[in-house]
Amino acid sequence: MPNSFIYMSSAPTDPNCILLARDYINLLYVWRPGDESWTLQGMLEPFETIISFKGQFYTWNRWSSCLTIFQVLPLRLKKLVVPCPFNSHISRVHNVSLVESCGNILLVYIMKHALQPVAIFLFQLDLENKVWIKKDSLGDQTLFMAIPRNQVISVSASEVGCSANCIYLTGVWRSFPLGEFSVYNMNNHTIKSFSTFVGHNQRRYGCNRLWITPSLS
Repeated sequence: MPNSFIYMSSAPTDPNCILLARDYINLLYVWRPGDESWTLQGMLEPFETIISFKGQFYTWNRWSSCLTIFQVLPLRLKKLVVPCPFNSHISRVHNVSLVESCGNILLVYIMKHALQPVAIFLFQLDLENKVWIKKDSLGDQTLFMAIPRNQVISVSASEVGCSANCIYLTGVWRSFPLGEFSVYNMNNHTIKSFSTFVGHNQRRYGCNRLWITPSLS
């Protein structure tokens, strides 16, 4: 059964901003600022992750290797077969996410095998050749991920003041207590966790934690 979601294409101050929503039977709905109701757009194939990139939406399904590129109002779909970079039937993939970083589309694979540490792999989309290319480093970029919501933000580490070539994670992992944050270092593929809810009841937060990029102006 597909997960329902609501996705915002851009900041609400953008006149072209729209909201996408999917229900439990894969029907897609669209809402724009000023609309009095949601507009039914049709049905999409199941997917695990979605991003907005250069005025279009991209979805990915590792089981079918289907990359769907689409626009809305009206709904126009383009489906491409981009082979999955991992054998999804034997790999213990915990999470799959798309993210835009420095003008490129990245695929983030988080894998967890029994009795083994978490491993994260990055792939960059080569749309012309319809392949995922393994990427070993984020350079100055850093990713902030909210698990299991598939929310990912890419930022410049030097501008934000965080560690470069790292992935900051929130979510529930069997190897880490509830309420902890984790940092995965792409340089040496190590992960460490740290508690941030000091003096608070961790369980009240559950896994409903999101990263935001506030405006400081």
